[in-house]
Amino acid sequence: MLTDYLPRSPEEYIACFRQIAALIERAMDQVEKRQFGSTEERQRTLGNLAEGVELLASLRGNNAIFNNIRPVAPPHFQLEMYKFETQLRERLIELGYAYPPHPTTPSDQ
Repeated sequence: MLTDYLPRSPEEYIACFRQIAALIERAMDQVEKRQFGSTEERQRTLGNLAEGVELLASLRGNNAIFNNIRPVAPPHFQLEMYKFETQLRERLIELGYAYPPHPTTPSDQ
């Protein structure tokens, strides 16, 4: 089963997070060097990278989907994860990605 591969300790979890962040960063390096055939192709690629960054946000605890799965980590790991997530979001924006606006809810009005 795939659950055999789950990180079992905070150290394994942060190592997994770092590896995924490094993969996304390397993909951004490739996008930076690549010549795209069209603006649409570039935006699709940036959208795919944004999905990776948002996966990191979820793994960090942005939406609580992984909170009961991941091991409890010390606060400095949480801060490190947030730092990587922020760096990758900022780089994605520098590459030309524009996050869609958040929909307004009745409580926002």
